[in-house]
Amino acid sequence: MPSGGEALVVECDVADRAESLAAADRVLQQFGRVDMLVNNAGYGHHRRFLDWDLDDIERMMRVNYFGALYWTKALLPQMVAQKKGWLVFVASVAGAGVPEERRVRRVEVRDGRLSPRRCRTRWTAPACRC
Repeated sequence: MPSGGEALVVECDVADRAESLAAADRVLQQFGRVDMLVNNAGYGHHRRFLDWDLDDIERMMRVNYFGALYWTKALLPQMVAQKKGWLVFVASVAGAGVPEERRVRRVEVRDGRLSPRRCRTRWTAPACRC
């Protein structure tokens, strides 16, 4: 059985652009390349919109949306340059109501281009009572 590879733990606040870009740069400096980026940071609250604090809504958008944007922006150019890579976006079951034709979960970089038409997509969700 193969023994695994080298790992690097990089702590950062994904909602902070400077921290995210610096952390991504540290990963590239350590390994020279990234073959797969899994955007998995996120949180949410189940409450009435009228009861939801605007500061918390803004924080959630910075974590859930901009965090993935910062990391993708930092690492995608290197994937395109190496003509290979995977972008994976993980979402909660809160998106389960989105029609299948509008779901894109994984995008492949092939031949230096994003290939959403050639990528394999998978929809997985834990069993839940919604």
